[in-house]
Amino acid sequence: MAKIINFPVLSKQEMMALAEVVFVKTLELGPIASLVDVRTGSESGDRIAWVGRMSMVGKKGRGCSPTNDTPTAPLTEKRIDLKEFDIRLVQCYTELEGILYRLGLKKAAEIGDLEGTDWQKFYEELLSEAIDTMYRRFLYFGDTEAENVTDGGEILNGVDVTFFTTVDGVFKQIADLITAGAAVVVKTITSNAQATKSAQLAYDEDLLPILDSLILDAPAALAKETDSAVYVSRWAMSRLKKELLDKAAYTESQFKLNEQGFTTVMRLGREIIEMPDWDEVIEAALNNGTKYFKPFRMLYTTKSNVKLCVPGDGAFSDIASWYENKERSFYTDVIDKLDVLVMRPELVAIAW
Repeated sequence: MAKIINFPVLSKQEMMALAEVVFVKTLELGPIASLVDVRTGSESGDRIAWVGRMSMVGKKGRGCSPTNDTPTAPLTEKRIDLKEFDIRLVQCYTELEGILYRLGLKKAAEIGDLEGTDWQKFYEELLSEAIDTMYRRFLYFGDTEAENVTDGGEILNGVDVTFFTTVDGVFKQIADLITAGAAVVVKTITSNAQATKSAQLAYDEDLLPILDSLILDAPAALAKETDSAVYVSRWAMSRLKKELLDKAAYTESQFKLNEQGFTTVMRLGREIIEMPDWDEVIEAALNNGTKYFKPFRMLYTTKSNVKLCVPGDGAFSDIASWYENKERSFYTDVIDKLDVLVMRPELVAIAW
């Protein structure tokens, strides 16, 4: 059984209560509901419908007994198809070290039972953040057909593809829409095509004109939506910030940090939002070891156009934990379902 957390052995002087441990997060992630429309209480087969704009009405006056007008308003719908995922973790008390071993456990015959200990609180905080990261990975990078590089896919060899195959996420659905010829505005970022990671990140290419054209060339339907924004990878935001400061007379004061600590800036009336968790997934899994798979990404859409559908009353699952006395091991289970829907292709514009 592998250790879930590897701590150095702590000296007696370094011992402290688990409740006082300073937990350093690798990435501060905020509520998913700030990014997309989280639809709770969902069931497979539920329909989400939207009505398009009514066709033109109002003609020159026709006097008495005018003919009836026949305007139309298109009705489109998508069905929810919830996909199941699970998490199973096992922890034996003998694998805990240092402070965790000395202060986090019960005594004597109950030593293996972690239920109600400071360790469990700490452990479930770690797991809760991992679940948050998992939802974001499913949301944007899920791909039911994902394969490792050696099998012709885009997932780094050695990474288990089932971390991605639960559901088709936003980028996979957009790629499918583009392949099908849907009305998605697409811009090309040449940096992504370079042969190595270093070449991709160092390639001399201005992203600001691409960002501007992404916004200006988008359909009128997207331009008029009040909850629209452009979401960009951190790599893209870093380059855009430099260009805005150097070439567009922006000042540092125009760059803000949102509630999640991500950089934002306004451009052509649209908020540009940094998405550093995209970079994290691409660095860890979406590369072939030599080059990244589309590290520079800019997605212009609306919050309401992307639905994260979950069966419960919130986006996060309950964590079930119990002690198995026969094995002297502490089990943690998460089983839940979700679906991701990109509703309207005309409300999508992407550069990658």
